[in-house]
Amino acid sequence: MSAMSETITPTAAALRALAASLRADAEHLERLAEHLEAGSAAPRSAGPATHLSVDEAAAALGVGRSRVYELLAERRLASIRLGRRRWVTSASVDELLAAELSRAV
Repeated sequence: MSAMSETITPTAAALRALAASLRADAEHLERLAEHLEAGSAAPRSAGPATHLSVDEAAAALGVGRSRVYELLAERRLASIRLGRRRWVTSASVDELLAAELSRAV
């Protein structure tokens, strides 16, 4: 089987990382809701990360950097480029994991 056609099997570590990210997102949304209910403006904070470095995306997916670049080339992950750095959207990582998990079930 070629590397281009391999399916991604999320590792336990990748799933734990995704769960932690989702918990952080939920906590952030809870704090925003509390501020809205109190009638105050939402605090100005960066909130949960919306973009990951290639290394962070690779760790979240349980794959190597080269596989992340392959997924970017296949347009299965979305990214932006700022200067010489490439940032992978955390939403596209979540969507890829969800799609792979639904295919595995």
